[in-house]
Amino acid sequence: MVLQFKTPFMQFCSDFIDCKRQSSAGTDDEWKCKVAAINLALEIGRVEKCVDFMNFLAKQVLPELQERNMAMRPLVKAASIKFVFFLHDRFRDLLGFILYLLVAHLGSKDVVVHTYAAQAIEKILSCNVSSGDPGTT
Repeated sequence: MVLQFKTPFMQFCSDFIDCKRQSSAGTDDEWKCKVAAINLALEIGRVEKCVDFMNFLAKQVLPELQERNMAMRPLVKAASIKFVFFLHDRFRDLLGFILYLLVAHLGSKDVVVHTYAAQAIEKILSCNVSSGDPGTT
């Protein structure tokens, strides 16, 4: 569907994410909608290479990774880390900052969060080594 109807589909997904986020703001279901939005954006990003995810990263993912309370919304943190894990090649300019945020999540008591953080750090560092990039920091 993405390949045949790229523009309408991308607009639909963007509207869906915004609508869900706004309708659930301040409710107990807010974290569920945020996880759904991040997972939808991740799947779109894995299929469609020309989509600009910098805005989504800045508004949805980075605020979750910057939250210092590791016990707060662990599933949203895990989804945010998974987003960075799979789409890190699109954020090359921010990888140093993202690595800094991921290291903080290694101390999380939630197994999924610190495991995803460790895998994301390993993936980012191994991609930089294999590509001949001397580093991002």
